[in-house]
Parts: sequence; structure tokens; C-alpha cells
Amino acid sequence: MQSFFLTKLRQYLVWVKYLLTSVFVYIYILAAIYVLVDFLLIDKVLAYITVYITAYVMEYTLTLRLVFNEQHRWRKVLKYVTYVAIFLGLSTLFYKLLLSVGIYYLLATLVAAIVLMPVRFLVNKYWVYR
Repeated sequence: MQSFFLTKLRQYLVWVKYLLTSVFVYIYILAAIYVLVDFLLIDKVLAYITVYITAYVMEYTLTLRLVFNEQHRWRKVLKYVTYVAIFLGLSTLFYKLLLSVGIYYLLATLVAAIVLMPVRFLVNKYWVYR
């Protein structure tokens, strides 16, 4: 009975750590996109892609150690690069779609992140860091 509760607690803590790590990364994403678009006048889609590439490097490091408590291995890196390519493509297309219907670029960034976050967690947990 005790091991059941410990297992459930560990599963819950993984979700909490993933959520907190994601919030930290998304604060960085929103701030960086804002600076690139509003201050440096960089195209919204180019800023989005540039910031996400740097955010994915940050996310890999934080998620690897803090969330899933795994060791770095090249096989994981290859899986992660594949995951990044797919999700960067999907999120960019979704972001462009949101922009095309007139949604403010920072809100479009948040909506894309919120919609894809559960799927990203599952892919990370059951494929990338497995």
C-alpha cells in the first residue's frame, strides 16, 4: 500500500517539476520574443523560431536533470533533436495560423504553448527520456 502512494507521489512530482520548468522556460520565451519583436523590430515568426531554438536547448538541460533525473546520452540527444524538429515545425505553423486570424503575437505564443504542452510532456516522458 505504501509503495502505491509513493509511486503516485513520484508521478505527481514529475508533473509538478515539468510544469514549473515549463513556466520558467515560457517566461524566458515571452520576454525574449517581446524584446526581439518590439525593440529590435525582428519579424514575429523569425523571432519565434529563434527564441524557441534557444529555449529548447535550455529545456533539454532542465528537463533532463530536474524533471526526469536522467543522464545525458547521445541517443537521447538524437531523440530530442527529432522531437524539437517536429514540435518546432508544428508550433510554428500553429503560431502562424493564430497570427493570420489576428491574434496578438504574445497571446499566440501562449496559446501555442498551452495547446502543445501536454503532448510535449508525454513525448518527453515516454519517448525522449525513456
